[in-house]
Amino acid sequence: MALSKSDFEIGLWLARGDSQDYKEINLYAGHGFSIYSLEAYLNFTHLIFPEEAKNQDQDNEIGFGISYSSYQWLQPSLDYIWGSEAKGGYIELSLRSDLIASESRYQITPYMLRAYDFGYVSEDHDELNHTEVGFEVSALVAADTSIELGLHHSWAGRNLKRDDLDDVSWVNIGLSAEF
Repeated sequence: MALSKSDFEIGLWLARGDSQDYKEINLYAGHGFSIYSLEAYLNFTHLIFPEEAKNQDQDNEIGFGISYSSYQWLQPSLDYIWGSEAKGGYIELSLRSDLIASESRYQITPYMLRAYDFGYVSEDHDELNHTEVGFEVSALVAADTSIELGLHHSWAGRNLKRDDLDDVSWVNIGLSAEF
């Protein structure tokens, strides 16, 4: 859930594991802005892990990103997050494409990204974290409401394999409404 006004946004995000007992709540605030064909943002996120309600099991993150949006068919971007608990950062380089004109009721957006860890995921190793591909489909079902579906696959990089983690695939389903 997010509320936005002009270039500012606040929100609440919840994640829950289906094959593991995992819950995460994010409270965030951010500011986005544009300069010509460049879009950028700066945000702050407070993470809470309800299963582990101790102070040390909470985290704060500062993030920023920039993307080039002049071409609908190819939009490169760079995103960076720094976490206070890990005292490290994480960077994602991505390419995405909007395959259908933005005036359409439908949107198909394939993407690919590479993520690198600098002490955020693993404090012992700084290198390739994962490579990911996917696509997202959205359909406008009313004037300000859309449904969304995404299919994604991520290949574990050396950083994750060192921690005995493997490739992963997932689906997301969502509903978006604007007021």
